[in-house]
Amino acid sequence: TLTTLIACGQDKVLTTDSDTVFWARYYKTIKADIGVEPTEKIQADFYFRFWNGDKVIELKQVDNNLIGTSTFLIRQYRKNKQREEGRLYFKKYELTNQTTKMIFELVTKYKIIELPTDKQIVGWNQGLDGETYIIEHADKNTYTFKNYWTPSYHQDKLKEARQLVDFLSG
Repeated sequence: TLTTLIACGQDKVLTTDSDTVFWARYYKTIKADIGVEPTEKIQADFYFRFWNGDKVIELKQVDNNLIGTSTFLIRQYRKNKQREEGRLYFKKYELTNQTTKMIFELVTKYKIIELPTDKQIVGWNQGLDGETYIIEHADKNTYTFKNYWTPSYHQDKLKEARQLVDFLSG
């Protein structure tokens, strides 16, 4: 008798309030370039990652130990080429315990983890210019990948936009 056993690592489940089509693919390459672990592979009690175009803020909690990092990045574009991407420069810094705790408290205060992606918020319009913010979150079983186009544009109209703007200015 021949018995075959195949063991696969358990993958985290993507939450239904996520948006992974375009932005997840776009950021996958950048994550690899700057050495950032894929969100769905992170093993932590709490994990939060925030992108604003030129900066990545990460908070990770394992066994009640909360650590934070900030990575600054800039993309070089080649002269005389339309949108051809060149080298990506980046620098990662450890955040102080005080700064890490303050960001964690803002995430909690403004319920940033609970916000659905902007495509699932009634009245949130998209545009061709402005700022796009990406928020990723992971716990032991699930992960999220959400984007928000220019929340300041919606600030007076939508409570979710006010939450995000308040978090950003916190």
